[in-house]
Amino acid sequence: MNIRGLVLLLILTAFIFLTGCSDTTAKRPDLNSDYQFEATVNFSNEAFTISGKKTSERWVFTYIQPAEIKDMSVVLENDKYKISYNGLIQEGERSSMPDSNVCDFVARSLEYIARGKDMEFSSDGDIVSGKGVFDGGDLKVTYNKNRLPEEITIGKDIEIIFKSFKKVHS
Repeated sequence: MNIRGLVLLLILTAFIFLTGCSDTTAKRPDLNSDYQFEATVNFSNEAFTISGKKTSERWVFTYIQPAEIKDMSVVLENDKYKISYNGLIQEGERSSMPDSNVCDFVARSLEYIARGKDMEFSSDGDIVSGKGVFDGGDLKVTYNKNRLPEEITIGKDIEIIFKSFKKVHS
């Protein structure tokens, strides 16, 4: 076999090998726009259903379930929070909110995946997923074919399942 034949054989072998191996790394889906969603949050053995809307630096959440706190609203804006329920209002610094506040936890987890820092993203066809560490637990996010979050799991105790998620114009 001459040199030319050997070079062609090497190129053909490399081509076959490279096309048979797919790159599963993926670009981080963009969540830096305004959006709204409805989600079920399984948080420390309790289930909550919330609706949420993010615009710029403002988050607005409303509890749908459980019935005991239905219509409670939580507004997070910059470093402040405001909780309203049955005419009662509590306001303060966001950093002083209890760790058990579901809405703040959902907002912080979505902010984390929007930044994508220290996360690895991969794809399997139309499905993109990401992995990272958030609040001391392993975080995994799965995106739907429209590259919007479908589910976030953090550790063994926290699961956020999006019933709907759509980008909106403010």
